[in-house]
Amino acid sequence: MKQRGVTIVELLITIVVMAIIASISIITVGNIIRNAREDVDEYNQQFLVDTLEDMFLDGTIEMKGNNIYHPESGKSFSGTGRVFYRELEGYFGNRIFPLVEEAQNNYNKTGDGIWRYRFRQKNGDLEIYYFNDDKDVVIVATVDIP
Repeated sequence: MKQRGVTIVELLITIVVMAIIASISIITVGNIIRNAREDVDEYNQQFLVDTLEDMFLDGTIEMKGNNIYHPESGKSFSGTGRVFYRELEGYFGNRIFPLVEEAQNNYNKTGDGIWRYRFRQKNGDLEIYYFNDDKDVVIVATVDIP
């Protein structure tokens, strides 16, 4: 009499093959997400640079020490926090913040829990940067100040 069914060996082989396929899929999806975050960061950084350059050229903002100064509101900004976007909302439709994991630490966190870019003046240019976990400065873009 023949028995129908699956042997334990066949079942184990099937489980092992499925586990291998799942692990490859998880790694691939993780890489896709990481690459997408980096691409979005690059686009956002370029948008931030272009917008700030335009704002410098039309006199909307100027440098005051290491901060961006907005004469109309009388406010200075050391980075892209909540007040920066509220005061300059006509230029930025949405908040721009770093998505890469190395920028998501307490050194870059605003009071409302959002990651931010920081600003500083160096050699006559505006540097846009964030701190990594070791509190090293990571410069992501430079804006020419006219």
